[in-house]
Amino acid sequence: MRRAYIAVLVLVNVVAAECEAKCAGFPLRSHVEATVEVRSCVAVTFNRSDSKLYDMGPMYQEGATLSGALLSVVVKRSHLVKEDLKIGWGDEAHRWKSGDASTVFVAAPVADVCPKSLPSDITVSFRERCCDVFPMSGNCLVPGSINVVELVKGPG
Repeated sequence: MRRAYIAVLVLVNVVAAECEAKCAGFPLRSHVEATVEVRSCVAVTFNRSDSKLYDMGPMYQEGATLSGALLSVVVKRSHLVKEDLKIGWGDEAHRWKSGDASTVFVAAPVADVCPKSLPSDITVSFRERCCDVFPMSGNCLVPGSINVVELVKGPG
């Protein structure tokens, strides 16, 4: 019995090493839509570094870069948009509370995102991102403490 158990463990590791996880539980079937007050808005570009993941290989894809707008915002109101009404777990984790301050990134030109006068309101959509495939690129270049959002309704 013990030999069979060890064989199964070895087989699982061999198979897992050949697979890319790609966040099996993602994308979550819900996202947050929020009206936020923009306090500051600047152009930013995220570039890869030469960091390695535990010396196993590059953490970021060669030449990876991502440009857009970095905003400091305060949440005015938000609501959860459920795409699959049957799934109810995890909903509370995705709510943005009114009055909370946050830093968000929009992968779009600042001319399309940044209001001409501050403070000003915009509406954004936030969905949890998944970055478990290495080397990383795209939205995964943005540090995890910054929420990557999409612009729903820009500055008027």
